[in-house]
Amino acid sequence: MRRPTHDPFFFVEASDIQGSRVGLRDVDAAHLARVRRARPGDRIHVSDGMGRVWLVELTTASAKKTEGEIIEETFTEKPKPNLAVLQGLAKGTKIDFVIQKLVEMGIDTLGIFISERSVPEWNEDRRSKAKARWQTIGREAAKQSRRAWLPRISGPLDLEGAAETSSSYELSLLADATSAAALKDSLKGTHPASVVGIVGPEGGLTQSETLAFEKAGAKQVKLGDNVLRTETAAVVLIAALMYQFDWL
Repeated sequence: MRRPTHDPFFFVEASDIQGSRVGLRDVDAAHLARVRRARPGDRIHVSDGMGRVWLVELTTASAKKTEGEIIEETFTEKPKPNLAVLQGLAKGTKIDFVIQKLVEMGIDTLGIFISERSVPEWNEDRRSKAKARWQTIGREAAKQSRRAWLPRISGPLDLEGAAETSSSYELSLLADATSAAALKDSLKGTHPASVVGIVGPEGGLTQSETLAFEKAGAKQVKLGDNVLRTETAAVVLIAALMYQFDWL
């Protein structure tokens, strides 16, 4: 069943589902009641973020208590191959943009890592606040794009952790404007189960950082003749992979 794009879409926890009944909590309940002006009898879609989506008819609709009855359940297989990005920490709100767009596009995993050219002084408090913000941005982007699978967002990672993560993917591609290898040539004849794209921050990765990823199995690839901004490179790389693997 194709999900209508106009019905409200929310993610729920396992505890929100009791038999054939679903309850929405806190912000989602308030949004339905106050912003969407929902009424009993209206229909919404909810997902567990693990492929299952339910069509729900509301029985109560208020900011304090919003519940509904499940009418239909569908399951969406996770897209293949598993697509991921390791993104170097960039300045300002660039990372927010990258998270939003890549989640909309459907990637499975996004890891943010700190490199030598990233913004310094990331203490534990700043890391914790950033991680919470990134999770919120990812969840909202997943709701907007009506994904059946919630993406995994991690970080900020150190270089060692990022390189180790990249080694767990069958195909690891490092975007580098100086590379002689075109992306399309690196993808010819490949049918990997998992692919990770690595994008450095503003100014790119240092030579030692590039070497660390190469030792972990990454292949350098060029994304055309123009030098792209870090947030642009991530989107271009994933768009190319989506086309290559018949997602589009």
